[in-house]
Amino acid sequence: PRYTAFKVLQHFLQTSTLRLQGPSATMSDQGVIDTNVVTVTRFVMEEGRRAKGTGELTRLLNSLCTAVKAISSAVRKAGIAHLFGIAGSTNVTGDQVKKLDILSNDLVINM
Repeated sequence: PRYTAFKVLQHFLQTSTLRLQGPSATMSDQGVIDTNVVTVTRFVMEEGRRAKGTGELTRLLNSLCTAVKAISSAVRKAGIAHLFGIAGSTNVTGDQVKKLDILSNDLVINM
């Protein structure tokens, strides 16, 4: 079967939630936490192996995952890395471009 990026992510979200097993989900319960957590990267790799295709979608989704992780790291460190603020240009809609916008765009393109 052919997978679209939307279907792959939809399936991931439906099948990989962290669940407390038991009647309720509070920290004081005696429930067991499922430690076999499936990350997006792991899910993409496993589904990519099962699919009969070229592997291009798997590579694309893994590249996007890597870019998102790099962007997340940059956002967390933005203050000490001086990434907050305006870059000094405007985009096609007239909005001022931020430093994090430029970095994020570069990461998505180059991953």
